[in-house]
Amino acid sequence: LWDGYEVGEAMAASNDGSTIVGHWREDEFATEPGSLAFIWDADEGARPLQDVLMDDFDMDLDGWTLNVVGDMTPDGMTIVGTGMNPDGHFEAFKVTIPAPGTLALFALIGAAGGRRRRH
Repeated sequence: LWDGYEVGEAMAASNDGSTIVGHWREDEFATEPGSLAFIWDADEGARPLQDVLMDDFDMDLDGWTLNVVGDMTPDGMTIVGTGMNPDGHFEAFKVTIPAPGTLALFALIGAAGGRRRRH
């Protein structure tokens, strides 16, 4: 487990088992703010999902914290979950990891049933 986290929970695996996603929790009673999304593969082991997206795929996630992974597509290329946005509110996220040689697509989708706050 990542330093500071006591509980890990795998939520989904790719069809071939080469990629697993889930989240670590500070302890067994931790809620979403006390969680951190991870991705695992045999070559690198478990790493924070956010670090992988920023370091390996050059995605700009400044101000975000990806907390919980809910699922992943069978090909292991699209991951969904929830995280804290730069404004300090929880939002759903959807990340599509690019195939080699393609551009990254990163989409954040507002949580709460797709409702948007109007000002």
